[in-house]
Amino acid sequence: MSAPAASVASLAESLARRTTRCWTVMEVCGGQTHSLLRWGLDQLLPADLRLIHGPGCPVCVTPAATIDQALALARTPGVILCTYGDMLRVPGTERGVDLLAVRAEGGNVQLLTTPLQALRLAQERRDQQVVFLAVGFETTAPATALLARQALALGLTNLSLLTAHVRVAPAMEAMLADPANQVEAFLAADAGRRLGALKKLEDSLSSGQIKGMARGLAFRLIEAGGVLDRSGVRDEARALSPLE
Repeated sequence: MSAPAASVASLAESLARRTTRCWTVMEVCGGQTHSLLRWGLDQLLPADLRLIHGPGCPVCVTPAATIDQALALARTPGVILCTYGDMLRVPGTERGVDLLAVRAEGGNVQLLTTPLQALRLAQERRDQQVVFLAVGFETTAPATALLARQALALGLTNLSLLTAHVRVAPAMEAMLADPANQVEAFLAADAGRRLGALKKLEDSLSSGQIKGMARGLAFRLIEAGGVLDRSGVRDEARALSPLE
C-alpha cells in the first residue's frame, strides 16, 4: 500500500472509531463534493456518517431568468457571450435550448476558464460587445470584481457583466432555522482546519489580512485541499496588485 493510501486508510479508521452515533453532515462546497465522489472517499466513511450534498453548485442556483437573458444576448448580432464551461448546458425557460444550442445556431458563445480572458477578448474585438456571464459564490466573486476594475482602468466600453453571484452563508442560516432541518454539521465550515499548511491562510482570511481578488484564490485553495491547477489561476495570480 502506498503512503498516501495508507494515510487515507488510517484517517478512515480513526473516523470510524470516533463516530459513536449517527451524524448528518452537509458538504457545502461543490469542489468538496466532486473530490469525495471522484476519489470514492464517500465509500470509506462510516455507515453512521450520512453526507448530504449542499448548495455548492452555482449552476444549480442560477435563476432561469438569468439564463434566458444570456441566451438572448448570445443570439444578438455583435455580441460575444462568455462564460464558464459548466454553464453551456444549462437550459432556460425555453425547452431544450441552452448556450450550446445557441452556438450551434450561429451565436457567438465563448468558453472561458478565467474572467480575465474576457478582458483580452474585449481588447482584441473592439467592434463587438463582450458580455461575461459571471456565476459563483464568495470564491469567484473577487475574480469578477477584478475584471470590472481592470476594464474600468483600461477604459473598455465594450465589456459588460451579466452577474449571477450568490452568497452561501444566508442559505446555510436559512436552512438551520428551518424546523425540519436535519443537518447537524457543515463540512465546509471546517475546511482546512486539519490541513496544517493551510491553517495560517485560513486565519489570514478570517482576520481580513487577505483582501481583494486574493481572497477568492485563498478560499479556492483551502476548499481544494491546497491543490489548484496552475493553468486555471495563472492569469488571476498575475493580475494581483502588490497590496493583494
